[in-house]
Amino acid sequence: MRRRKQSKLHKKLNIILTVVILLFFVVSIGPKEVIKIIFDEFNDSIINSNDKLNNNLDYTLINDDIDIKVYFTQDPSVNITQIIIDKLNNSNMLKCAFYELNKPELLDLFEEKQKNNNEVKLIIDNHNIDELENHDINFMSDTSSKLMHNKFCLLDNNTILTGSMNPTKRGIDYNNNNLIFIKSKSIFTEYENEFIEMENNIYQKGERSLQNKIIDVNNELEIQVHFCPEDNCQTVVLNELNKVQDTVRFMTFSFTDIEIRNLLLDKINNSIDVIGIFEKTQAGSKYSSYNQLSNNSIKDKNKYNMHHKVFIIDDNTVITGSYNPSKNGNTNNDENLVIIKNKLITEQFIKEFNKLYY
Repeated sequence: MRRRKQSKLHKKLNIILTVVILLFFVVSIGPKEVIKIIFDEFNDSIINSNDKLNNNLDYTLINDDIDIKVYFTQDPSVNITQIIIDKLNNSNMLKCAFYELNKPELLDLFEEKQKNNNEVKLIIDNHNIDELENHDINFMSDTSSKLMHNKFCLLDNNTILTGSMNPTKRGIDYNNNNLIFIKSKSIFTEYENEFIEMENNIYQKGERSLQNKIIDVNNELEIQVHFCPEDNCQTVVLNELNKVQDTVRFMTFSFTDIEIRNLLLDKINNSIDVIGIFEKTQAGSKYSSYNQLSNNSIKDKNKYNMHHKVFIIDDNTVITGSYNPSKNGNTNNDENLVIIKNKLITEQFIKEFNKLYY
């Protein structure tokens, strides 16, 4: 009896304490903010419980000031090499992780920046270091037989260069690629954490330092960044594709992932409009998803490479980065993936898709 009375007393005290805390918050930050906090917590729990494919990813909303610029390599109205040179020249710090780097103008730039005592750090996949050994550039390379397949660069303390493009003569001058500059301190921090892991010789694994954050700006723009294999990029892509309402467009260099392919086939069977472009040199493989999706896709027309790794969902979401939808891309290679939810950015990718498809 005595314990029961004490238990009841504790419950009353907890209720009184909760009421006091709520009153404190109402007085301190206002009733609207308190309601918003409670609603956000409730809304986050609904999102996580309803997302059957989410693999227990912990999505966190962060407000941030973001500026995004998107370029396409075979756009005759822009000089991609000059755009990169201008951006890099205006930066005192360069931390870059590239699968491959051999564009002469960029090699000269890195060499010059290093001579001028700028902070320059380069990580290059160990299969592609021959070109750098002919230049006075300090660099690191992984020691794994798997690929360090990233294509990103950190500029000063707030800007990221990413996308599907390797900064090579072929990647810039001949292949179809996308290049994205994202100005955001929060996103910069996530890419920097990944770079630090590789500096410490941690490849094809690592901590989920980003915690799968969503950067939300005025409800007009959301960005997620992910790194494979630790974030399971396949699951991330499946989650996004499963949200489609009307249309999926894709441009893929290598597409062999069975689960992503089967989800698209399921969407087709449920009257979703799915159309895509495969790189022709990869489409002939017996593992390529082109064999099952040929009624809804084409082989590209570029005599070089259609090197995009892009999914466009409805008219408001773009998935891109270094990740090819393949087993190696998901479980073996070091990769980065970015998801951008914004109508204006998506329109630019749709325009690129239409140019290559029709």
